[in-house]
Amino acid sequence: MKNIFKNNTGGFTLIELLVVVLIIGILSAIALPQYTMAVEKARVAEAMPIIKNIANAREVYRLANGSLPHYFSELDIEITGEENDDGMCRETKNWSYCIDVNSTDAGRNNVSDENYYVISYYLPSDPDTVVAGHFTCLAYGELGDKICRSLGGKKRGGLQNPNEYVIP
Repeated sequence: MKNIFKNNTGGFTLIELLVVVLIIGILSAIALPQYTMAVEKARVAEAMPIIKNIANAREVYRLANGSLPHYFSELDIEITGEENDDGMCRETKNWSYCIDVNSTDAGRNNVSDENYYVISYYLPSDPDTVVAGHFTCLAYGELGDKICRSLGGKKRGGLQNPNEYVIP
């Protein structure tokens, strides 16, 4: 009579499968935040040249007209995206690019307020700011703070914007 309960060594034990699942879980717990950070940094890298171009177009307008523009339609630059109701911002998939008489900046769209951050650029010719010629990152929440620090930003501090980082 044949032994039907013969040892079959062709499969994995439950313990081995649990160990593999545990290792995959640990690796994904480490990798997911790093992936999120890399994606956010790529979005910032996309926005920075656009912000700088907007700031330069704003400066050209100022030199030509003696005053700063209030609307995107006054600039000699085309930014894709929909113009908002007041004409001061353009909304794209990831960013809201805005101009006013005080700054040229972009804030992240589609993120919660606790993870929000704003990238701004101040022209070198702007004598009213101590960060002239630099980008800044204004952080709200833990993710915003991590993004600003990951860009190499140094915390500016002070009373006006204690969560603002100057990006070298």
